[in-house]
Amino acid sequence: MRIDWFIMEEDGKRFLEKLSQYKDLDYYRINTIQMIIEYLFNRFRMVILFTIFPIYVCQVIFFSLTLLQYHHHEKLTEEYRKQTIFYATLNLWTNIISLCYNLYVFVKMPRQFFFRLITWNDLIFAAVNISLYSYINADNTFVMIAG
Repeated sequence: MRIDWFIMEEDGKRFLEKLSQYKDLDYYRINTIQMIIEYLFNRFRMVILFTIFPIYVCQVIFFSLTLLQYHHHEKLTEEYRKQTIFYATLNLWTNIISLCYNLYVFVKMPRQFFFRLITWNDLIFAAVNISLYSYINADNTFVMIAG
């Protein structure tokens, strides 16, 4: 039995899109639908665990390190200032990667893109991170408004 038709063909993609729009949970009690969902979960679980999740963890770590460095910015030596710039730059790059992924998702499913909670989380997190990065001035100190 060929079961990848709902990923590879347009009819299958339309089927999955319609299925995701149903409000009635009775559709999800159908054994065939449950098999399809399990197949999709097993297929894309590794993609999520090994691409999206590590990027998100890196963003949180670099953002936290940047804020931690900023918290002590008045006592910072030149070495710590350079570390802060390094963390902020890594943070910016993880945000760029995350935004590229979001652009890919937007191209694949433009109608549902802004209705996903994860999309808003990514966009708000990216805006905060990019604004944090933009407040680093030329002599490598923070000029943060919201201190």
